[in-house]
Amino acid sequence: MYEEYPAEYWDLYAVIPSENYEIGAARNKYAAPRKTAEMAMRYFDKIHPVLDIGAGTGLAGEILASKGYVVDGVDFSKGMLLQARHKGYRRLFCEDIRNPNISNAKTIYKSFISTGVYGDYIKINELEKMCAFLDEDGIVALSGRAVNLNSLIKTFKGLGLEILEDECDLGHIDATFGDWVKYRYVIGARRKRILFEDYSNLNNTVPL
Repeated sequence: MYEEYPAEYWDLYAVIPSENYEIGAARNKYAAPRKTAEMAMRYFDKIHPVLDIGAGTGLAGEILASKGYVVDGVDFSKGMLLQARHKGYRRLFCEDIRNPNISNAKTIYKSFISTGVYGDYIKINELEKMCAFLDEDGIVALSGRAVNLNSLIKTFKGLGLEILEDECDLGHIDATFGDWVKYRYVIGARRKRILFEDYSNLNNTVPL
């Protein structure tokens, strides 16, 4: 079941000296940001900016930026974004992704990445709202606790996303029980559909 926490919770969790978010992530061997980023890099291009949804302190975005990707981030926690600002992001937006406007920008992204957000802390169907900012042939790389993502494939298909990869792997160690938590890692792509009446817009040359 997904869990909701207010922005103030994450603001505080970002900076607690002895037990902040990144200390906890390291102790619990939080593998999902790296795994998701590595999968994403098989599909994302470096020409167009990537949007990191629920960027947090920048664990996934930092990996992409270090490999030459242009990355923007959005999160509703200002405290988290303050930790992310030195990790190579081009722009950071403090917004609630359940009611996004990406700071009124008209930017349409070719690719999204989101780790441990949808299905875990926000209902998976909320992804539909962010897809207003996804290009018609865009790609989404998403991961979260497998037990929470049972409706993921249905949601992807409902948004016109074709599944390119779908696998389960380790995500992090449960802080209470010490067991590894399984995550689901999915890559989906929108596909342009050329309608019959659109053929008139194509030139008559045939690629050799």
